[in-house]
Amino acid sequence: MTTIHIETDRFFIDGTPTYAGCHFREEPIEGLLLNSRMIQATFDDENPETVHRWAYPDSGTWDATRNVIEALPIYRDHGLLAVTLNFQGGSPEGYSKEQPYPPSAGPLRRTHTLRFGVVCGQRSRWRRRSRPLARA
Repeated sequence: MTTIHIETDRFFIDGTPTYAGCHFREEPIEGLLLNSRMIQATFDDENPETVHRWAYPDSGTWDATRNVIEALPIYRDHGLLAVTLNFQGGSPEGYSKEQPYPPSAGPLRRTHTLRFGVVCGQRSRWRRRSRPLARA
């Protein structure tokens, strides 16, 4: 089992500082914990007008958890040691010109995700999707 601990301001994995001996632009990064903030890792697009855009060719459906878990080894191969799961949500199109949600919908797109309290309650499938991500 992997162990993680912090000494002062340095991260260690299995007793070894992260990025041991590594530098970026001549600055040491040993002991830092570089990570990626995975906004969409547990959310599904519930907009019936756009959900079909994200379907996998092999299954015909979108699976946010599958997408992240399958990519983790690639991220690791490129030096990413951690990801931050996030329940913020956002537009599935990023900063595209045409947004499937109106700006007034708020950060969790009220009409489709119904705020964080519901995510943890009635919409617990999002919470369930976070479990395999945490284990991966």
